Amino acid sequence: MKNLFILFLILILFAGCYAPFSPERGRLEIEKQIGAKLTDSFEFKLDRTTMKLVKSAASKIADEDVTFFGIERIDLAVYELPAGKRVDFRKIERRGWDTLLDKKSKTVDLMILVRRGGKNLSDMVVMAQGNQKVLYGRLKGKISSNIKDALEKTAEEKGIEGLQKKLVLPFKKD
Repeated sequence: MKNLFILFLILILFAGCYAPFSPERGRLEIEKQIGAKLTDSFEFKLDRTTMKLVKSAASKIADEDVTFFGIERIDLAVYELPAGKRVDFRKIERRGWDTLLDKKSKTVDLMILVRRGGKNLSDMVVMAQGNQKVLYGRLKGKISSNIKDALEKTAEEKGIEGLQKKLVLPFKKD
């Protein structure tokens, strides 16, 4: 019984040691910051189970093992912002995450948070903001740290729409 109590105490202490991310939490944070409900949005999720089905189907079609370069989960959401409203990514809780990139430019604000797994990244959250839209994306799996440069270049050249395409198909070459 004593061990159970200690385990319970440890779980309570560690419960606040990381910041959870999801499209739903992203939407709530954006709504909290802008003080209005988001009306126009796009949300897309491929979790482990769905991703396994997609990999299996793609492997059968290609007649070879398709791994999607180690990506196991994709979450993506794009929200239309009310005129004149902005989101401050720095106010978003990020305990347990490392900041890989936090950049503002004339066309887009971009923040990339990561959790590492050896040489690769194991979990990545991308938040970007253009003039009228804000994007939340998350990739899980074995992700090359070189993706940062590709995402930064895409954000600068193609904006939120380009990032949306890049995150839906992170394994596709341009």
